[in-house]
Amino acid sequence: MKKHARTHNNNLGIRCTIVQADPAGGFVTTYLLEKARVVRQAQGERNFHVFYQLISSGKKSTLKLQDAAKYRYLNAGGTTRVAGMNDNKEFQDMVKGLNAVGFSEDEQSEMWKILAVVLLLGEVKVEGTGSTVALRMDPALGTLLGVEDSALTAGLTNNTRVVGGQQTASPLSREQTQDAIDSLAKAMYQRTFMWVAQRINQNIAADASEVKAVIGVLDIYGFEIFQHNSFEQFCINYCNESLQQLFIELTLRAEQDEYIAEGIEWYPRFTSSARSVDIVHLCLCHCFFVLLSVPLPPMHAILLFSASEV
Repeated sequence: MKKHARTHNNNLGIRCTIVQADPAGGFVTTYLLEKARVVRQAQGERNFHVFYQLISSGKKSTLKLQDAAKYRYLNAGGTTRVAGMNDNKEFQDMVKGLNAVGFSEDEQSEMWKILAVVLLLGEVKVEGTGSTVALRMDPALGTLLGVEDSALTAGLTNNTRVVGGQQTASPLSREQTQDAIDSLAKAMYQRTFMWVAQRINQNIAADASEVKAVIGVLDIYGFEIFQHNSFEQFCINYCNESLQQLFIELTLRAEQDEYIAEGIEWYPRFTSSARSVDIVHLCLCHCFFVLLSVPLPPMHAILLFSASEV
């Protein structure tokens, strides 16, 4: 979770929790983690709370981290604190929870290292012009990753392909290198997040063949419009509205039809955005086809896509 402009505990993803009964257990399924928030936040927002909690804990000195305000990935929203929230206490509570569901000290230590790596990736300075790019980075970054600085630099500043069984590398521009760094940070956070969910499920799930009853809880984020809206936000809103329409059709609409059929007055009022969802749904396949059919590098394809009449 992270501090949102409207709430302090926005999930930034869809989570389905299944509570199993007889025998007791459960498992968590996550969808569409909003990983873009790892590298940028809107004004008045924080990144995921865990970063600030880690810095507020005793792990800060162990990992040689600085104050949250020093990190590009944490200060973009202009705020690093949440009123009424004690980040250090929240961290200690999280550790207790991890211990309760079976995470070892070594596993937790590796998690904290990965979070530190994500923050340090945001501090990498990309210098140079054209295809001549140089990186200035904290020496701790390579140490935490377990790789030489030269290997890390080569990986971040080159696009490596395997063609005809042979590996070839072409240099990236300054902008492409920055995109590669941000992409790596997002991917590392997402994979760690998914691994945590997987490990929790391994420790708390009951044998599915023996479960006699379940209770499902679907937690989704709300429809949001910001000053600057990314394509990712569009996908999130589309997914949210599609789920909302499914909920309406399976509950409210079905109940309304039954009331009307029996001549009973129907009091609840609800708004349906089915027409908007249908329009987007009908256009999506065509839009993605246009995007994928442009025979240019991804960034050029996106620019052409945004200008296309689809």
